[in-house]
Amino acid sequence: MSPSKSELRAIFRKKRTDLSRNDIEVLSQQINLQVQVFCKQHPELSHFHIFLPIERLREVNTHYIMEYLFSEGKNIYASRINRETDEMETILLEPSMSFKLDDFGIPIPQSSQIADDELLQVVFVPLLAVDLKGNRIGYGKGYYDRFLAKIDPDVLKIGLSFFEPVKEIPEEDFDIKCDYCITPNNIINFSH
Repeated sequence: MSPSKSELRAIFRKKRTDLSRNDIEVLSQQINLQVQVFCKQHPELSHFHIFLPIERLREVNTHYIMEYLFSEGKNIYASRINRETDEMETILLEPSMSFKLDDFGIPIPQSSQIADDELLQVVFVPLLAVDLKGNRIGYGKGYYDRFLAKIDPDVLKIGLSFFEPVKEIPEEDFDIKCDYCITPNNIINFSH
């Protein structure tokens, strides 16, 4: 029998905790190299939504990806949580922006401009684990599930993971699958 979502969440939180700070930086740089390969394969893509890494959760350091995308002249967006609606709002990022950490340790731009979700072509999705069909496990708060449900279904959803996919994650009706997952060694296309 496959592990439950909560069991998988615990397993992958532990796997992340076992990574050293140096491991995280090296693996994040390798993921960035795979993102560069992906972008070269898809030159038509120019509007990328990225998550800003939460250090205490030991997330992929996406600053490497942002630097690359800015150097290629791409438009980059992120989200902030609207505390009144508890929903993610899309904001435009600029190369020179400075960030401060909010109460949850999430980097927030000092100044930001709300952007239209309709511009997005790619969303890089944070996750703890992904399976061979593109099902993902996040942190259990549902922010990304709600965000992905409200944007155009044709937007590419790309998970970023330090680890290769597991065989199976239990599916729920509200889950939205990734189209791809980029790991340090692979670009996995789930639509084949």
